[in-house]
Amino acid sequence: MGHEPFEREHIGADTIVLFSHGFLGSPGQFEDLADLAYQNKCSVLSLLLPGHGKTAKEFSKFGLADWESHLEGELERVSAMYETIILVGHSMGGLLSLNASLSEKCKVKGVLLLSSPLKLKYSLRTLRFGIQLTLFPKRTDEILAAYQKSYSVLHSSIFTYALWSRQLMDVYKLMAKTKAKLPDVTVPTTLIFSKKDETVSLKSAELFDQGLKHTDKRLVILDESRHAYYAPQERERIGLELLRLINS
Repeated sequence: MGHEPFEREHIGADTIVLFSHGFLGSPGQFEDLADLAYQNKCSVLSLLLPGHGKTAKEFSKFGLADWESHLEGELERVSAMYETIILVGHSMGGLLSLNASLSEKCKVKGVLLLSSPLKLKYSLRTLRFGIQLTLFPKRTDEILAAYQKSYSVLHSSIFTYALWSRQLMDVYKLMAKTKAKLPDVTVPTTLIFSKKDETVSLKSAELFDQGLKHTDKRLVILDESRHAYYAPQERERIGLELLRLINS
């Protein structure tokens, strides 16, 4: 499936699980979770947000309004086909999903957020991963391979990355927008964070807990996982949390 969007219809299903990746992310991040949902009689759809899956220069042409519009359009489309919808989002995709759940046009039953930021962390580890992904794209250790799989924008010159200032600011705008809307969220929400996340501060978990006042919320903290890498046993835990939402 790679960096292409994918959709699998389960004949007779009344529920669809819609997956949204994060900043620079990829639909392929959700292959195993999509398989799990499909095996449990749900249809699945994993989006490719505008600008992703292409060159860094192409990515610079799109931003928050495009990402929100794409998710909202797909939500409206599947709402006409399914009785209930479960949204799953990684990082920025989780913020997009939580905001989209507020739409009265869509029948969202639950939301699962993976490593979604309300506060970012800056560290040497983040810088190191960025350098490894850019300079050593064929390195094959387990953790780096997970990051390469989740990174959908084609490598380019460092000068092209300088064009992304608007997109980076859009992430901060989305975090502020999400934080302001947390009291409006009423759908059951599962929040999963990783202690070793080099990008998202665990302070985000506290901010979500404080802001989500009117919904059934569930918080899970993983010990060994990172931002885009999930240890095998903890990936299984994520699958169980998804099944809990499906079967609730």
